[in-house]
Amino acid sequence: MLPGVSTSELYHSGLDSMWPRVSHRLLSEVWKRFAVACAWIAILAPHSAHAQQFQNPPLLTTASDPIGVVAGDWNGDGHQDIAYVTTGKSAVLHVLLGNGKGGFTEGTDVQLPTGACTYELTTCRLTVADFNKDGHPDILMSGNFPSGWGFLVLPGNGDGTFGSPIVSVVPASYNAGLATYVPYQIAVADFNGDRNLDIVAPDYYDGQIHIYLGDGKGGFTAGNTYYDSYQPYAIYTSDVNHDGNADLIVFNEYGNGAYGNGGAAIWLGNGTGNFTLMQTYPTSGGTTFAVRTVADMNGDGNVDVVGGDALGDVLVMTGKSDGSFKEPLINPSFSRTQEKI
Repeated sequence: MLPGVSTSELYHSGLDSMWPRVSHRLLSEVWKRFAVACAWIAILAPHSAHAQQFQNPPLLTTASDPIGVVAGDWNGDGHQDIAYVTTGKSAVLHVLLGNGKGGFTEGTDVQLPTGACTYELTTCRLTVADFNKDGHPDILMSGNFPSGWGFLVLPGNGDGTFGSPIVSVVPASYNAGLATYVPYQIAVADFNGDRNLDIVAPDYYDGQIHIYLGDGKGGFTAGNTYYDSYQPYAIYTSDVNHDGNADLIVFNEYGNGAYGNGGAAIWLGNGTGNFTLMQTYPTSGGTTFAVRTVADMNGDGNVDVVGGDALGDVLVMTGKSDGSFKEPLINPSFSRTQEKI
């Protein structure tokens, strides 16, 4: 979530569709507390010992409303650039090249294949990484293509342009196909030790976790599937137990048999593409992580989990060196503190 985005903009952006069990009459209050939680996470973010101030952002005019945006150095000049997707008769990726001073110039547009970034025409999940190992950042997105569900990689050329789209259709049932398509949080890492980037995606509807193995050329094939009956909706990856293998931090909506107590589940990787569930850390009180991040918050070298719940509180789970986590520490938001006075 971007600071400065109003709740009305969020409501109409389609993100509220990612909350299938939240009553619409409660959305206004949920979004208000949600915004407060976002502010607290910004305060607790790494390197926040020294306060930072931000200038008023420049407004960049676009042809239509962007449904996805991501940053990267597309032309290799050391400055961060922007890429965003718009939809109309078809989806288009637009490139804005940065000058390092906050200014941007228009680059070359890329016409996307039919079916790319078409989820409700309101939201598009974009991920940046070097999927074809040529040293240039590429952009990953998902779609419901004419040939089926799958992923699309736009290979970066390193000069601000992108090569021909690489589409990977992964065999899947309807719900499993949605795991590639619905813009929930995915993670990218080398899970099987072949030095190619792979994808892990949550399947909220079937309660599963899907692994997609990369070929190092921008293509993907279906790998292992793991069952997670707590309905996963976001996944992060990190080496939580310091064994050199990528592990998974999976955020769920259910926990202890109750809706909204999901918390986070830790899956340990063995470096061959296989994962084992280590432990689940549920929240309590009918809340779940509405917004979350994963980072070393206390500087001890271990990964911590920070999440804001729908009540406006910030929950911090500090990690241990063996991959386990301490019980969540609840930091009441200012608005919650006001309510108790």
